[in-house]
Amino acid sequence: MGRIRSIGIDWDCHGAVASIDIVDGEPKTPTVYDMPIFEVKVGKSVRPVHDISGIAGLLSALKEGCDEVYAYLETAQALPASMGGGIANFARGRASGILEGALSGAGIPYGLVQPRLWKHKIGLKVGATKDDDRMEALRRFPACAGVLNRKKDHGRADAILIAYYGTMEKR
Repeated sequence: MGRIRSIGIDWDCHGAVASIDIVDGEPKTPTVYDMPIFEVKVGKSVRPVHDISGIAGLLSALKEGCDEVYAYLETAQALPASMGGGIANFARGRASGILEGALSGAGIPYGLVQPRLWKHKIGLKVGATKDDDRMEALRRFPACAGVLNRKKDHGRADAILIAYYGTMEKR
C-alpha cells in the first residue's frame, strides 16, 4: 500500500489545514498549518480574508508524493439573524466556496462533514466546547502539544480532528 494522506480543514480565517499520513493502516502524527490569510482594511477596521493563492499552493504541496489523498472540509453552518446573519453567512459561504474551489483545482477529492458528525465519530460529547476539542486533539496526538498549547488554537485542533475523522472513514 502506498502513501495515503487525510486532510482536514476548519474553514474559518482563524482555522487551519491539517494532514495525517496513514502508514500500515495507522495514522501518524499530524502536520498542521494555519489558514493562509491576509488582512484587508474595511472602513476603520482590518479584517482577515482567505488568501486564495496561499491556500491553493498549500493544498498542491500536500498532494505531492502521495499515492492517495483526500480531504474533509467542515461545513459552514448558516447563522440566524440574531447572531450576525447576513454578513456572517456571506463570509462563511465565501470561505467554503474558496476552499472547495482550491481543493477541486488541486485535484483533491473531498467530502463535506458537519461538525456534529465528525465530533460524534471521534467520541466528543454533544455540547463539547472549543477547548474540549483542543484537549481531545492533545489526548490523541500528544506530539502536537507545541501547536495546541493556547486556547485560541482550537481551529488547529479542529483541523487535526477532522483529518483524523478522515482516517477513520478511509481505514
